[in-house]
This record gives sequence, C-alpha cells and structure tokens, in this order.
Amino acid sequence: MVHFRYPQKNLNGRAIKSAIAAHLVAPVLTSGDRVHAFRVVWRVSDNSLAHAWDAIVSLRHLCDDVVAKTPSLQMFVSCISGVFTNAVAAGSTRASPEKPIYPAVSYWVVLDESRASSFGELFYRIVAVCPSVQVKHIKSLRCSQIEEPLPVECGTLFVTLKDHNSRFVHQKITRSLLAAGVAHVSSQPVNAKLLLMPRSKYVQQIPAAVEVTKASGLSIELEVIDGNVVE
Repeated sequence: MVHFRYPQKNLNGRAIKSAIAAHLVAPVLTSGDRVHAFRVVWRVSDNSLAHAWDAIVSLRHLCDDVVAKTPSLQMFVSCISGVFTNAVAAGSTRASPEKPIYPAVSYWVVLDESRASSFGELFYRIVAVCPSVQVKHIKSLRCSQIEEPLPVECGTLFVTLKDHNSRFVHQKITRSLLAAGVAHVSSQPVNAKLLLMPRSKYVQQIPAAVEVTKASGLSIELEVIDGNVVE
C-alpha cells in the first residue's frame, strides 16, 4: 500500500531494479562515462514549506535547464522527491508529531568521460540560479532486492527514482501545476523523466531501454532535449 501522506523511502520492486541495472546503468558502465547523482533540496522554514511545494514544478524546470546546459552531458534522470527530516514541525503535538517533508529534485547525470564537468561546476551553477537550495550527493543504498552485488551507479539511480510513482508526490505535482495555472492536470502527472541529448552516444539504445524499464513497472518518460539549449 502506498500512503498518500508520505513520499517513498526506497525504490521498490525486484523487476524494476533488475531492468534499471541491465538496461539503463550497464550501457553507461560499459562506455566508461562519469555519473553524478545529487539532490537539490528546498529546506525552507515551516511557514514557507507549502509555497515551496506549490512552486516545485517551476523550480524543477529551472534546475533541469541548468543541468541540460552542461557541455559534456549525455543524458540525465530528473525526479521530484520528498525529503524526510528528523525535526518536528512547529505546532505539532507530542502524541502526533509532524515532521516536515521538504520538496526536492533528484538527479542522475551522465557526462562524457573524456570532457566531464565536475560535481562542483554543477553545484555552483544550480546555486547561482536557486541560491536558497541545498545540493548534496546521493548516497547508494544496499540493494537488498537483487541477489548479485551491483555497482554504486545502480544504487544511486534507485535512490533518484524512489518517488517515480509516489502518490504523495503526484498530489504535490498536481497542486503545483494548478497553482501555475495549468487548466487540465492528470491525477498521475509525469514525475520521473529521462532527458536525452540528441547528440548523445546513447540515442540509439536508450528509447528501447526505457520501454523495457517501463514494462517492468518503472513510471518514467523519455524526452529528447532540443540541442539548442546546450552551450
């Protein structure tokens, strides 16, 4: 059962994880390209939390545009996420403590190994556009649902995609779209996206790979980015 009240803690599903490892991560490892996995978090005050969630779609577009303009970019995954905190929200009771859940966008970015940008470059470019955010590496979790040991790139992509079908996050995205003036919004708006550069070395194989992962249960959409956005 997926709870409406909270985002997911982990990516669930053996079939989903196996498909991601075989069809999305394996080609990157074979190529030797570099992967940066990180999360952009709007760790705002309790008073600003609702506004930050209402703005999460436009905030995601800002950050997606920054990532898309990385010269060595091959492709990247972008997924709106909820981040738990140990702090208790103001006004909650001892019997029923409420912990803030911050809006975030998680990224898994593949860069050409021959001229890859550093994480520091991405960090400073994102902070320049959104100075109020925290940008932190995503750490790989133990992959308990797959028997064979997997590389760290699999674990970080699993964490990036944890809220691909979260009903909590779908509700937040719907509300954000409505706040932005979008008239007709699906009850399950697209959250996880794989954005592919048209000049990417993966442009021939990734479309089929995405279809395989979707068949396994992963809710993700492929988008080929206009090459003009790249500097």
